[in-house]
Amino acid sequence: MRNFETRGPARGKCNICGETEALTVDHTPPKGYAPALPVRIAHLAERLGSTASQLSRKSPDGLKYRSLCQRCNSEVLGTQYDPTLIRLAKDVTCLLESELLLPGVTSVVTKPQRLARSVLGHMAAQGVARELPDEALRSYLMDPFAIPPGNIRLHYWVYPHAQRLLMRDAVITVLGSGNTPSTIWLMKCFPLAFAATWEETYRFEGMYQPRNFDPYLDLEVDDAAELPIDLTHVPHRAWPEHPQGSTVLLLGDQAVTATVSPFRGRMLRT
Repeated sequence: MRNFETRGPARGKCNICGETEALTVDHTPPKGYAPALPVRIAHLAERLGSTASQLSRKSPDGLKYRSLCQRCNSEVLGTQYDPTLIRLAKDVTCLLESELLLPGVTSVVTKPQRLARSVLGHMAAQGVARELPDEALRSYLMDPFAIPPGNIRLHYWVYPHAQRLLMRDAVITVLGSGNTPSTIWLMKCFPLAFAATWEETYRFEGMYQPRNFDPYLDLEVDDAAELPIDLTHVPHRAWPEHPQGSTVLLLGDQAVTATVSPFRGRMLRT
């Protein structure tokens, strides 16, 4: 039986800074990006299986973890970085909902280094009492002037679906490639999906090759840039967590999906 924990202790180690402090609840993604709707949470393996999950859990206001201290949750992510992610989500939503005939690839202006820190920070918040894979990532998240970790590649693509997905501590590889497996983290929630892969030993190949943050690695934290958005070449909903061909994905405990619960009750006329 798989077990995923979202309710951490009132006091414990923060997933980002590693200090033992009073812990606060982090909505992943943040509420300004993902509305706090009632969801049913289950392990990804149950969702990908052929039978309905019996291990799901209800959450009345979205997917959240008590795993971050007040400073990392509110001051680092909430104040410094999340506004950039929330603004990007709103801009991409406008593109997806526009009645105009837009080009297949358009762009939005953002601050890529603030955006990357927000995404990686909320990925790191997943799970209770978890450690970061290395000190370089901790330094990058805590220090706005630190250089990006050289062993992480961050990818993104349009995700026009209601189901939310978080995946941490999974391993992906291609059989017969000769490469060592790569750790992969995912955060998928309308209107965008993000994937972080380690050590560059795995590269997305085949039909879907998402864009990445490599062009922005030399930017300072407040440098703005145009982020290309592919509106037509969109992967299917269960990509890449449902691998095909020779690709193999091994899931850890912290690989969960959150399906928005259907409305119950009688609609009131106004």
